[in-house]
Amino acid sequence: MLSAIGIGVGCIYSFLFFIFNLGNGLLSYDNKPAAFGVAALAVVCTVVFLLLGRLIYDSYSYIGPSIVIIVVAAILTLPVIEGGYRVMNTYKAHRAKPYVESYIRDLNASFVEKIAPLEFDDKESKAETLLYWSNNGNDIWIKLRKREGTLTFEELNKVINALPQAKYTVRVFIYYKSFKEYPNDQYSIDFAIHNNQTGTSYCNSNDYENNLCDYIRGIK
Repeated sequence: MLSAIGIGVGCIYSFLFFIFNLGNGLLSYDNKPAAFGVAALAVVCTVVFLLLGRLIYDSYSYIGPSIVIIVVAAILTLPVIEGGYRVMNTYKAHRAKPYVESYIRDLNASFVEKIAPLEFDDKESKAETLLYWSNNGNDIWIKLRKREGTLTFEELNKVINALPQAKYTVRVFIYYKSFKEYPNDQYSIDFAIHNNQTGTSYCNSNDYENNLCDYIRGIK
């Protein structure tokens, strides 16, 4: 039974390798020889496994249940793996929750008053940090908003200097004035401050006119 499960798992991975190496221009590579080679290997291994079972048990009754187990194992492999990742991520987020809550309290105590006129959304920051923990690389997400006007270099400096030191990378999201053409959409900047506070290696912004990311990357 365990061998049949192993064959099923191998078949689903062979199938994934096959479809991602056909070079159809979407998500796959153009590596057809390897794709067909792996597919053929999966078929050969499955046939050999069934024939060995026939020889060992000296009966064809073994083949039917084995095929069922192989098919079921192949179908359930990806959902089981995904479920396992979700359980692990939930556990990691549960372990990180006390530290995240403590850091959010520190921000409310000292950080908020130093970054005016920016506003700190502590509830959204905490919720999204824990929701995407592990998936986002164990970063603490800080959500800030400026109700009116363009974000200035001085305000960016205030945010960076006011952030308490953290043992994890801090990811800062700042949302400010709306687009003239699309009032429901806002300008934003998203950058990371590492726990050694020696600068940032990541920055993304849709405010191309003010070059905020160039300024952020220049901070050491």
